[in-house]
Amino acid sequence: MAVNYTYQYDNLLHVIKTPASNIVSEVIKKPVCSTSFYGMNGGFFAGGKYTAPPVAGISISHNGVVGDPISNNNSDSVRGTFFTYSENNSIKAGIARCNNVADLKNKVGALSFKTIIGGGSLMLRSSDDQFNEVWDDEGFEVSKLAVTRRSALGFKKESDGYYAYLVVSGGLCSISQIRNYMRDSIGCTDAIHLDGSGSAQMQCYRNGSLLQEKGSDGGAGRYIWNMVRLIKTN
Repeated sequence: MAVNYTYQYDNLLHVIKTPASNIVSEVIKKPVCSTSFYGMNGGFFAGGKYTAPPVAGISISHNGVVGDPISNNNSDSVRGTFFTYSENNSIKAGIARCNNVADLKNKVGALSFKTIIGGGSLMLRSSDDQFNEVWDDEGFEVSKLAVTRRSALGFKKESDGYYAYLVVSGGLCSISQIRNYMRDSIGCTDAIHLDGSGSAQMQCYRNGSLLQEKGSDGGAGRYIWNMVRLIKTN
């Protein structure tokens, strides 16, 4: 049984809970289940075909050591971004809206970042009207009520530290539904949504076997730019 993460399946949703210190953004340029890593898909990317490596990431992917310059959003779209950082000998987590790493530092300070993962805001502690306004402002081209495979990354401060929650739907789900789940069922402090449809992928060991959620594209799964990788998988 793994000690660095837990897994549960709840109403078509795959959920990994792990300490915030145990995740990092990893550029893979292939399907999650074609790697040896455990974790879930990351953010958004650019590329012509889903059956070949994408040409660039278009949301932030930063591993805390080397920032990938073509994984920054670098656009006018200011979007929800998950980050972990070291403070007082512990790893903490937060979410802020930004369009690149420099913008994030301007908004939250020059923290000792461990990883930064871009996505879209879910605004768990805001009203539905505030969320709707931010959704429109972030410029996503799909309806938040449209159903497909979805994924989200959230965090929660618990009695023994900060935890990250990696959530991927194994069936049809809307952004609004996964927002409600992150807020009401898990109780996350805040969360972001990540890429969906064929990009919504997860791999981990659970209940005596290997889970491989390959998204909706079939075959080995969609080639994606980056993933949220578990550092320790035992």
